[in-house]
Amino acid sequence: MAYNGSKSGPNGFFQVAREKDTPFGSLHQLPLPAQPRILDIGCGTGIWAIDMADRYNSSGVVAAEVIGWDLALIQPQRIPPGLMFEKRDVEDMPWRGVNRDYFDLIHVQMLLGSIGNWPALYGQILRHLKPGSGILEQVEIDLRPRSEKGELPGNTKLSLWTRELSEAFDRAGTPLSMDPKTQALLEDVGFVDVKQETKRVPCNAWPDDEHEKDMGRWFNLALTQGLQAMSYGPLTRKLHYNKDQVDALVAEVRREICDRNLRAYCTMCVFAQQTIASSVYRANLMVGIYGLHGDPLRGGNDLKPPQCLSSHRCRSIASSGFAGYCSIARDPTPFWPLIASRVLRLIVAPKHSLSGLPKPLV
Repeated sequence: MAYNGSKSGPNGFFQVAREKDTPFGSLHQLPLPAQPRILDIGCGTGIWAIDMADRYNSSGVVAAEVIGWDLALIQPQRIPPGLMFEKRDVEDMPWRGVNRDYFDLIHVQMLLGSIGNWPALYGQILRHLKPGSGILEQVEIDLRPRSEKGELPGNTKLSLWTRELSEAFDRAGTPLSMDPKTQALLEDVGFVDVKQETKRVPCNAWPDDEHEKDMGRWFNLALTQGLQAMSYGPLTRKLHYNKDQVDALVAEVRREICDRNLRAYCTMCVFAQQTIASSVYRANLMVGIYGLHGDPLRGGNDLKPPQCLSSHRCRSIASSGFAGYCSIARDPTPFWPLIASRVLRLIVAPKHSLSGLPKPLV
């Protein structure tokens, strides 16, 4: 959950795989009814929920009910009709005051490092999806670095940083790595025939393919802008680093992230559509990547980073991301900032000002 209160988590983190020419080219993957009920778990600044409300409620008619949950109400004050944000911890289960069999779509993204009990969360999601038609969409990124040349050398600072960060999150009880048993977890709560796909996300602009270059530039921006805030809490609280040690490691990691010769990438995990094997609760599961698309009010697929951010959404990012937000001063457990990667969801916004937004480094 993209926590900005007593927890912090990676919702919307590294949303960089934007496939405008593939089936993943929209805010959601499976068709929804004309008047959908939508829940965005760990909504952070609310970018995805805002875009969904814009899309369904843009003609003066409130066609969709969109709800965003997060531990902190940091979303813009001006929001589309049909949208509401609530302060809620999804791990406070059962979800009180929420109707069962209610939602057409529950949206989950980048919750790794924030959830201590995935089976329980999946069970809650299943309980609150409409039988037979409800959809779960989820996407996660495995931060363990790999290289097109083969295994990334274990002595790189990038590999060390990932190992240390993962160890810190493991000690906190909220694993950062994708559980290899995720398919079994989903099946245990009622999902069947779970299929997993993966996608390469370059750490900088080293690929020859222009689309991958764009992905790499945005992913590099997210990493380089967020390294310090991502690292201080976990490494100081769980592994007893001091500030100087964190700063030194982060500087080396930032240098390697920008080194095209490493040809490094991370892996995005994608799950395909499924049904639920329950006579009571049946739903579809779709865990996917969201595509590059144009202004949700105007349609179109012609936007390219970084010329696509509305000023109010840039301010939203600046207030909660680039300013170096981190909750480590308040809570000893999970510690992920709401960082630069939140910009990447804003690719869907109109072609307006960048408002001082940092440009990708490479």
